Amino acid sequence: MLRVNTTYHLAERPIKIKTQLTGSTQRGLIFTDLDGSLLDHHTYSAKPASDLFSALDNLAIPVIPVTSKTAAEVIPFCDEHHNNHPFVVENGAALYIPKNYFREPPRHGVVKGDYICLENSRPRHTALEILARVGQKYEGEYDHFKQIYARDGARGIARITGLSESSSAAANCREYSEPVIWYGSHSRKQDFIKDIQKQGGHALQGGRFITLGDHCDKGMAIGQLNQLYREHFASQTVSLAIGDSANDVAMLERADWALLISNPGKSLPQLQRSDQVLTGRGHGPAAWQHGVCQWLTCLGLEPTESTPKTISASQNTTQPAHSGITTNG
Repeated sequence: MLRVNTTYHLAERPIKIKTQLTGSTQRGLIFTDLDGSLLDHHTYSAKPASDLFSALDNLAIPVIPVTSKTAAEVIPFCDEHHNNHPFVVENGAALYIPKNYFREPPRHGVVKGDYICLENSRPRHTALEILARVGQKYEGEYDHFKQIYARDGARGIARITGLSESSSAAANCREYSEPVIWYGSHSRKQDFIKDIQKQGGHALQGGRFITLGDHCDKGMAIGQLNQLYREHFASQTVSLAIGDSANDVAMLERADWALLISNPGKSLPQLQRSDQVLTGRGHGPAAWQHGVCQWLTCLGLEPTESTPKTISASQNTTQPAHSGITTNG
């Protein structure tokens, strides 16, 4: 059963960000990848990024997970950090929105426990059927979660992810997609991805795995959420997307601001854009903390835990010359 600990109603009067360039007011939103960005790639700890959560809550800026993880994985994370905002699962396949969060419930949503779920994808078995058709050609060059779980149970997934067995079982509770572990060469992987696409599937490279699913991505999902927030507040938003991998690129391109997170042994995501792009100092959650503080400074906000919810951000409008805010979606 999907659940949340408390009923949460979205604040009607969050911080209004007044930009120096336009003088307009906008509402701040943070869309963040989890593994390798907000969470350490190896320990899965959110420290020290989580030290900012209280300050962001006082600024009424929601931290919205946008991840390849499952709902069964994200809900405990949200419970642990008292985060009762929407979240996006399985690379944009579905949006989970707590009931009564928005004034008007989203249209075309499916009720799942305490959430309204907006689905962008066909079910998991569709990806598995495509994988079965393509996979024979690549026998021995890959493995995938359903097969690992059938063979070795949660312990098998724990071995390749570093998660506990209970968390590994949650990682296998997939509704829309299938993670693939690739053992072959890079060129064969590119052939594999092309064959998946020819069969009507979609493959996204994440920090560890290739995720097979439908034709949706994180950028599509944050566009949908952005629109819901705009309709709720009847005003524009200013969004920050945070990510470290290729499957984050769509949302990093879509948001008003992008924050790139580095991790050892990985190159930064390659973007087409160059405006309003930040790079966090350090790795993982330390870079997340540093980059979010940079972003708040660019918006004229101070990330202090004592920030009152009614303060006007326009009291501090000192910004770099390049930081005029646009709304890309």
